[in-house]
Amino acid sequence: FSSVRNLLVQPTRTIAPANFRPDTTIPVGSFTPYLGAYRNTKSGAGIVLYESSGAIYFRGNSSPLIPMSASELLQGRSRIQFNVAMPRQLNFIEASGNIEMYEGMDSARSDSSSLREYVGVYYSDETESATEILTKKGALYLKRKPGLEIQLLPLYKDGFSFPGGVLYFHRDTTRKLTGFLASIPRARNVNFARRK
Repeated sequence: FSSVRNLLVQPTRTIAPANFRPDTTIPVGSFTPYLGAYRNTKSGAGIVLYESSGAIYFRGNSSPLIPMSASELLQGRSRIQFNVAMPRQLNFIEASGNIEMYEGMDSARSDSSSLREYVGVYYSDETESATEILTKKGALYLKRKPGLEIQLLPLYKDGFSFPGGVLYFHRDTTRKLTGFLASIPRARNVNFARRK
């Protein structure tokens, strides 16, 4: 059975050997150019890297990232590898070997003036449905139907997460909002155009 399995299933690549020790000689300051918000180039998912108490963290993960080199951090069994030539690009390398590319984005702004810019009605030809984006109590919400309002949590400029997915707004060449792309596990980058 194991020989058949080995033919059909790719073995998972070990990211860090069992005897791996963090490189404590790398100053946290060497990661400063890489801190900030990033967007997944395929799904729009976001991550935010920040420094606190002399360590680098990934927002949503309470454990510090472990330096493997001056351009690579370990996060669990996955790695974050920075493009040294272009500091605002990174690869998130999963334990399976799958690589997700991220690009640097401006940080999210959640002041009331910034949030009001997103308010409107949006329509998707793909799903033949409309949705409304509204503000309430200083937060942004997606309203699918009466009584169903889902809070959008800021990830990066124009990018938000919600339970089970992400959405990010797109703009025309004049920087005017024209709609958003939404991704959930079973559908990626579903376009909603701004109607009003």
